[in-house]
Amino acid sequence: MGSMFATLGYFCVGTLFGLAVMAVVLAVASRRRGLEAALSKAYGPLQALLSENAAARAKAGEVEDRLMSTYASESAPFSPEEKKGAAEAFLAVEVSMSERVINPNRERMKEVVAEWGHLLRDDDYLALTSELGLATAVRLLAEAGLPKGLRDDRPLADKEGDVLEQIRQTYLELARQRRAGFLTSLAQGVRHLFAAD
Repeated sequence: MGSMFATLGYFCVGTLFGLAVMAVVLAVASRRRGLEAALSKAYGPLQALLSENAAARAKAGEVEDRLMSTYASESAPFSPEEKKGAAEAFLAVEVSMSERVINPNRERMKEVVAEWGHLLRDDDYLALTSELGLATAVRLLAEAGLPKGLRDDRPLADKEGDVLEQIRQTYLELARQRRAGFLTSLAQGVRHLFAAD
């Protein structure tokens, strides 16, 4: 009779151990799937769109610096018409860049956040939605043709670069976790198993 209880005890302990191992394996797999989804559906596209906007802005800044250093000086060998033409050409390029790159990218970012925002960390989600909302308001005010007294003397500081850096850091951290070795993945899986979310 005692051996029957011992056998039953071993069976129960073995079953519990097997269930615990299976739960950890499933938690590791779930964590990996979550990382893959976050990187491919949310952080990857957002990183690319924010980077493209930052690069477009940086390139426009370079051209503006060249414009000022070449044409703004009183001693520059250009006629007033040439200076005016260069300034107008730069402004046209700047407007075109906003219409063809920056604004469409922001609209795409809104779509990504709306569809995959649940994969973002809370602070990244809040920073992005705040920046996108502010950018929309600033653009609408700029396009409204308000009288001079109602316009912003200087446009509000663009925080998109700060958001890009924040998203980039999160992307790199998640990518490191995805590429982690077995023991690190196991530890993350166990943490994921007991996480509140």
